Amino acid sequence: GLSIAKSFMLHSAHFLPHVPEGHKCGRHHGHNFHIICDSLRTQNACNNTTQIFMPIYEKLDKKLLNSVEGLENPTSENLSSWLFHTMKPRWSQLRKMTVYETDSAGSSYSGGGIWESFKQFSFDSCFMASNDQYTGYTFKVRLHVQDQLQEPFGWTIDFGDIKKLFKPFFSQLDHHCLNQLTDLTQPNLQGISQWIMDNMKPKLPSLYQVSLENTPYHAVQLTDNEPQQGLDSQR
Repeated sequence: GLSIAKSFMLHSAHFLPHVPEGHKCGRHHGHNFHIICDSLRTQNACNNTTQIFMPIYEKLDKKLLNSVEGLENPTSENLSSWLFHTMKPRWSQLRKMTVYETDSAGSSYSGGGIWESFKQFSFDSCFMASNDQYTGYTFKVRLHVQDQLQEPFGWTIDFGDIKKLFKPFFSQLDHHCLNQLTDLTQPNLQGISQWIMDNMKPKLPSLYQVSLENTPYHAVQLTDNEPQQGLDSQR
């Protein structure tokens, strides 16, 4: 059915107690947490979502999230599932909770013990048409992974690890003419997203979707049809 999304903003602090020694997220820090509640569209859905979420908002906003019961390890993944399980008994139409901890990284949860995490990048590239005309864009690519949590970290994957794995391929895309890219059949959204999927999937088996846009009105989503082994029975 149709869905409706309602968003909220939290200005809160946290630290991740189980990250490797020296990891920056082990220190106290804060985020503009952008929260999106995705629910089935019903009459007065927005009003009901706001009414249910506001007591939760007051419990989390401008707080140290680690001090909230159940959020002792407040990764984006754990925060999204905590919000989902807190709201779902009060709002049966709730389908998914998404947490952006930055503009380019976040996680979502819709039940079933599987989380989706995503990391976004932008690169500036061009391509040459057959008539020797050049076209250039700032591309936005979002890599989506789907997995269970890695313990004791409480995340599907460190966002920094996605960045490291993507860096060699990002370097081939950014500030280059895409016609010169090896194994890229077509320098369009479909071809580029397939190139990214083909190169990243062996490095990142939990990758299941590549989203790519070159303008706010022109985008594609490429989804892997072969889920990571061991996950399909839980989806």
